[in-house]
Amino acid sequence: MINKQQIDDLSNEFVLSDKFKSSDDCKYSVRSFVNWVKNNKGFEPDVMLLAPPKDINKFPGKSENGDSHILSIIDGYGIDFTAKQFDSNQPLIKITQESEIESEYKKLGGYFTSYPNWFENGKTFIKSKFKDLPQWFHNGFKKDTVNEIQNHFIQYGYHYTTKDSYKRIESEGLRVNQDVNIKVTAHDYWMKPAYGVKPIFMGIEPLKQFGERRPIGSEYNWVLLKVDVKRLDIAADLGILTDYGAHIEEDGFWFKQKPKWLDGSEFTFEDLQGSDTFDLVKVINQTKSFVVLEDIHPDRIEMVDYKGKLSIKRFFGF
Repeated sequence: MINKQQIDDLSNEFVLSDKFKSSDDCKYSVRSFVNWVKNNKGFEPDVMLLAPPKDINKFPGKSENGDSHILSIIDGYGIDFTAKQFDSNQPLIKITQESEIESEYKKLGGYFTSYPNWFENGKTFIKSKFKDLPQWFHNGFKKDTVNEIQNHFIQYGYHYTTKDSYKRIESEGLRVNQDVNIKVTAHDYWMKPAYGVKPIFMGIEPLKQFGERRPIGSEYNWVLLKVDVKRLDIAADLGILTDYGAHIEEDGFWFKQKPKWLDGSEFTFEDLQGSDTFDLVKVINQTKSFVVLEDIHPDRIEMVDYKGKLSIKRFFGF
C-alpha cells in the first residue's frame, strides 16, 4: 500500500508527464492515468464509475442529458484530474478519501443516484479495473475515441482485390464484413473481437496490406485500388503487428519485447484506434499498413493497376 503523500507525489508526477492533458474529459483522463501508472509504477489502479444525476437541469453534464463520472482509486483515495471542469475553484488534482467520495460528488455533480437504472441491481457506483467496466461503457468510449481520431493524416490507401470482385466494387464500393476483403484462416480468430467488424485492409504503399501480397507475374488476377481514406474511421493493422512480435489474447495483445516506437507493451483491442500509449500515426508509419472500419463509397476508389498492365521496371519504381 502507498500513503496519502505518495499518492499526491504520484499524481503530480503524472500531471508533469507528456500523458496528461488538461482538456481530457474524465474517461480519457482516467484511462491515461491508469495506463501511465501501470507502465511506470508496475501496478494498476482501480476505477470508480458513478451513476449519473437525476436532476439534469441542475447537472446537465457535457451531453446536457446528465452524464456519469469516473475517477481513479488507489489505496482508499479517489484521484480526479477533471474536477475543475465542474467548478473552476476545484483543484487540478482532487484527492478524496474513498469513504467521502459519495457525499462530495453528490454535491459536486449530483452523482450516486439510481436513475437512470444503468447499473445492475440499482447500484449507484461500480468499482473495478478499467477493463472490467460494463460493456456499454466501453462501447461508448470506443465510439467517442473513433470520433476523436477520425483520420485526417492519411490521404490514400492501397487495396488488392480480384478482377471479379472489382466489378462489384465499382458499383457497391468496398464494404466491411466481406470475405473477399481478406482470406481468413483459423489463425485470424482475433479479427472480429479486435475490430467489431471484418475490416478492409490497406497499405500506405502497394504490397503492404495484411494477407496475400500480389507479386508481378502472379497467377492471381489481381487488381490494385487506390482509395481516398481521408476522414474515414481507421485503426492499426493487428495482422502486421504480429510480424513485429505481437501476441494476441482474448481481449488484447502484448509484446515480449517492447518496440521502440510504442509507449507500452500491453494493449487492449481498443488501443488499435489510438490511445495515450498507442500512437496510431507512429504505428501506421512503422507498419505501412492500416484498416478501415466502415464501408467505402465507389467515388473514393480508383483502379490504378491490374495484372498484365505494369512492366517490372515501372512496378518497382511505383
